[in-house]
Parts: sequence; C-alpha cells; structure tokens
Amino acid sequence: METWNVNNQNNNQYNVQEGPGGYDGYVNHRDPNFMRKRDWILVLILNAIPIVGFIMMLIWAFSSSDNMTRKNFARANLIMSLAYVAIVIIAYFGMFTLLYSAYNL
Repeated sequence: METWNVNNQNNNQYNVQEGPGGYDGYVNHRDPNFMRKRDWILVLILNAIPIVGFIMMLIWAFSSSDNMTRKNFARANLIMSLAYVAIVIIAYFGMFTLLYSAYNL
C-alpha cells in the first residue's frame, strides 16, 4: 500500500493512501472539500424548497466558499435549471405557434 502527499486548491497538504488493487479507498475528513452524508442531505433538503433552494444555489455557486464540491454542485444545478427553463420556453412557444397556425387566430 502506497502513501503520498497531495496539495489541494487551498494548498492544504494531506495524505492519500492507495488501497488494494490500486483503489483509492482512503477518505481524508480533514480535506476542506469533503462533504459528509448529513451535509449532502442538508443541501438536497434546502434545494427542494422552491425559493430558498434557488437562493441558496446562487449563494453557494457565486460565493468564495472553501468547499469546491458544494460550489460545483450548485453551479451544475443552476446550469441544469436554466436548461430546463429554456426547454419549457421553447416548448411553450412551439405549442403556441402550432395552435395559432391550426386555428388561424
């Protein structure tokens, strides 16, 4: 089993151990980008609340947070939300145009 030092984006140094068969099974809880299950559950619960979730995603996506995992999740979530809104707008105007041409309003 091999151990080596790794520097993350904040220049915090921590040890990483290679597990059996080359699997990196070692998780360092001191890594500032590590999120526990309870952290993810809190993020998902807050995201499920309509207005609060959107505001929290904006805060997490554009703040200078130390946690890059949550920041990247928030950015990806906002990108997907914008894609969904774009699809809905395109579908709405497509249906409106189709109905308008069908009934010659």
